[in-house]
Amino acid sequence: MVVALGLLFSTRSRAEETCKEYDACALLTRADVTKALGGKYGPGQKRTSSQGTPATEVQQCRYTGGPGSAQVGLTLRCATSGESDSGAVKLELQTLFGSYTTVSGLGDEAYWGSAGELGQLDVLIGKKLSLVLTVHVPSSTPIDKAFAGVKKLAATVIRRL
Repeated sequence: MVVALGLLFSTRSRAEETCKEYDACALLTRADVTKALGGKYGPGQKRTSSQGTPATEVQQCRYTGGPGSAQVGLTLRCATSGESDSGAVKLELQTLFGSYTTVSGLGDEAYWGSAGELGQLDVLIGKKLSLVLTVHVPSSTPIDKAFAGVKKLAATVIRRL
């Protein structure tokens, strides 16, 4: 089982948003993942990268767990030039899953898409920051059950930014 948690860059002021680096594995801990999704997870593994045009900085933290547990990836992206694009988020979810649902109570905008054992929650925070959680559940676990845990993880990360 894998839980990947990537968390990145933000400021609290909407008037002057810039990318600020966070410790991804401190924003979402092994204990958080265990509490929200169950199972046991190893220590977090960090990763940082740059992607695409416009440039986007990405930090991740990956947690791996035992058999029968969900695999979860969390990525926090900060657009170092330009802005996060909700239209692109919706198109990605539509392409991956055939549809998406608007989720209230997280960030400025949030969307969930799922199909079978896979799901993805995208949360936009301000003009530059986006948080993406992906989940792959064992076939015996309903994706809706995993969604509740993933939503709790997103709320935890947002509180710590």
